[in-house]
Amino acid sequence: MFVHQWEISLRSQTNFLWLAYLDENFYIFVVACLKVSILLDWVRIFVPVRTRNTFFWTCHVLLWLNLLFISLVSSLLTSYARPHRRDGIRP
Repeated sequence: MFVHQWEISLRSQTNFLWLAYLDENFYIFVVACLKVSILLDWVRIFVPVRTRNTFFWTCHVLLWLNLLFISLVSSLLTSYARPHRRDGIRP
């Protein structure tokens, strides 16, 4: 019933670690979509039609910087983490 930490093998943790790896990548993608939608919504609310004021350009710069940062982080995490195969043996 109770399992101690030293009784858990790496083979039994493989599925959990694989799901945690996928979860991290999906979370990054969802957060990027949320940030883009919030900034575009702010532009739609606070910028008058057919004008491009400072707020418009600030939101667009932040939008592109966020997208660049998120794509960089996700590519680094994907290339850095080499997950085990599902059967517990390294590729």
